[in-house]
Amino acid sequence: MSSRNITKFGGSLVTRSRSPAPGAFTLVELLVVITIIGILAGLITAAALRARITAKNTAISVELKQLETALIAYKEKFGEFPPDFAFVDETIYTSCSSEIRNAARQAVLRHIRKAFPRCTTINNWGEFEAMASAAGITLTPQTALVFWLGGMRDSSTGKPIGFSANPANPFEIISTSRIPPFYDFDQNQLNTPVGYLYWPKEAIGNLATGQGAIAYFRAENGGYQIVDPTNTSNFLVKHAIDPSSVGTIYPAVDAGLGVAVPPWVNSKTVQIFSSGLDKTYGAFTAPLPFPTGPYPEQTFDDITNFSGGTLEDAMP
Repeated sequence: MSSRNITKFGGSLVTRSRSPAPGAFTLVELLVVITIIGILAGLITAAALRARITAKNTAISVELKQLETALIAYKEKFGEFPPDFAFVDETIYTSCSSEIRNAARQAVLRHIRKAFPRCTTINNWGEFEAMASAAGITLTPQTALVFWLGGMRDSSTGKPIGFSANPANPFEIISTSRIPPFYDFDQNQLNTPVGYLYWPKEAIGNLATGQGAIAYFRAENGGYQIVDPTNTSNFLVKHAIDPSSVGTIYPAVDAGLGVAVPPWVNSKTVQIFSSGLDKTYGAFTAPLPFPTGPYPEQTFDDITNFSGGTLEDAMP
């Protein structure tokens, strides 16, 4: 309310109103401006957060693609993609039959004979397992990437140093000549003290438990399953276990085709999985129906080398 001046002229009282100072805001106008600024700030913050999440997811996708490129280089060098160690460990794959486990182990030995035909130190599974145990490696789809692409591990620095160029013993650590790693693994993204689990830079999980480590699967005969050689109707789909959240990672089938028996995604190559920014895999009990889902909620942000981003983003 404006103030009033009272002045006396010729015996009469004249009342004059004082208008607000030019350019001043009323209280209501100030509140409106503050509210608008608050809304705009909230929108900008939300947009910035979304942009940051998108940037991190893109960085993870790029990293998985770089790993895929390294696997292709490995194949060009040795003639096939490296094994993924699914089913070879009897303490992890407890429900696996001995026939399927032996078939998986023989696949690893066949690869060694193909990649290193003059190797004399690994002639059976016991010798390979002993070598891995001495290096502190638990053979799973979460350790396969670093082992095959990084090679052996320097005992003092922990850095992957590739395989030995000694054709008789490519798994020796001390040698004057080496086959360099196919991928430059960042030690900050390797778990300690073993160093064979690996996380994307933007989604490093629990280094001690292995939570959210990258998982790798190789297709075999056009699929991601191991067939019992004594019973061709008995098979298990490859999977990996996220040890902290007890999530299970399965390879993906192309459910988008709408056929009764969908084909495997990347049936001639490989599938690589990251648990995304929440660093936790969802609990599947069967192959991943890509891209249609449905997915467990924890899996929405999972990223693969074939999804072009998160699984949720790839959904139609």
